[in-house]
Amino acid sequence: GKIEFDDQTTDEINFLNCRVGIGTDTPTYPLTIYNTTYASQIWLTGSGGSMFLGHDSSTATVGTYTTPLRFYVNYGERMRITTNGDVGIGIASPSNKLHVEGSGGGSAGIYLNSAVPSTTTNTLYNNGGTLYWSGSQLATGVGSQWVTSGSDIYYNSGNVGIGTTSPATLLELSKTDASPVLTVTSATDTTTYDPYIAFRTGATPSTQAVVGIDYSDSNKLKLVRGSDISSSTGITLDSSGNVGIGTTPSYPLHVSGATRITAGLHVGNTAPYSDNAINDFNNNSSSLMRFGQDYTHNLFLNWSYNATPANAQAQIGTYGYSNPIYIDASGIYIQSYNSNNVGIGTASPNSKLHIAGAIATALSTKTTNYTLTATDSTILGNANSGAITLTLPTTSGITGRIYTIKKIDSSTNAVTVDGYGSETIDGAATYSLSAQYKYVTIQSDGTNWVIIANN
Repeated sequence: GKIEFDDQTTDEINFLNCRVGIGTDTPTYPLTIYNTTYASQIWLTGSGGSMFLGHDSSTATVGTYTTPLRFYVNYGERMRITTNGDVGIGIASPSNKLHVEGSGGGSAGIYLNSAVPSTTTNTLYNNGGTLYWSGSQLATGVGSQWVTSGSDIYYNSGNVGIGTTSPATLLELSKTDASPVLTVTSATDTTTYDPYIAFRTGATPSTQAVVGIDYSDSNKLKLVRGSDISSSTGITLDSSGNVGIGTTPSYPLHVSGATRITAGLHVGNTAPYSDNAINDFNNNSSSLMRFGQDYTHNLFLNWSYNATPANAQAQIGTYGYSNPIYIDASGIYIQSYNSNNVGIGTASPNSKLHIAGAIATALSTKTTNYTLTATDSTILGNANSGAITLTLPTTSGITGRIYTIKKIDSSTNAVTVDGYGSETIDGAATYSLSAQYKYVTIQSDGTNWVIIANN
């Protein structure tokens, strides 16, 4: 049978065949609600809020009015939608729009079947076991090779490539369209923190050296032994390009301590020799090296430049000529500028050249005609086989040069000394040594020869 409750114009509630109809007299389900004017809704209201289920011509609705919406399965809450729209699965207080939390096993994780959506923009999906976001690969289905330990993350095997799929070393950065740059930043104004790279060795690794920026020392670049970049100067490069070894540099290269160079040192703008020497070559200016006590008391070695290399000069001296030069191994002593005396074997020369001891000069014997040169000093003439002539070099440019010529044979053949061209010997064109052991010592005055000794 059928039971109706109505307001005399429209059926409101009908009971028919164990079905209840509200707004219809032909319910097809145990409870059927129908309204052609307003949305069909069921409201459950309590002291803490309201819940409703409803449907209009195109949309089904389930919700709450002022409280979260909770979903229970098997006597337990499994999902919740908070009042601000956050969805929590396995958690009552989701911290994001979707928050999934499980205890492990089958209750943990999110499963995505392998399927590529028609629109991938801002979409997370699984394609053949590889996870993608917005069309770009995130990770493979074999799982991440990174392991977390507290706040640490590590990778114990293989190489890591950034920008390359075949890294050659533990870490390789690769770029084809820009420079691959590794940046180490200390983003703080405190001088306590320095950006650097540390190098460790040992079964129980300890830091052996660090390279980086010493923020507390005007941002100098340093390579130091040990673990504290601010406790040593090591090798230091300042902002002006000066390099210091064992010291804070004040010059382009500043070394504190003994230095050994085994393959030569080159200074200048031309290619160096491959030798163990200090080479200072400049093809357009003079070269100068100084050794000493300070700027005004030092020894200098100078190459005085000349556009014609053969006319250039080598110079050795002391700054301002204020200090003497003493060559210890040879016992040569050169006094300061005031006297300019040179002593050999004495530190107190009383003349321009003071030799404390015997001297040796060139000695040779001639038996035929001969012209004297700059390498001669004493010539012994032997005229046993016939008279000979010993010709002197021109006096021009050799003012002060001295020669000694002596006849050593007992023959009557003369040894004749002949001036160069029209140059004379004490006014005569020649000088004859006709007897054994006769000699003459002559000196150039720059124009002619002057006899200073004879017998």
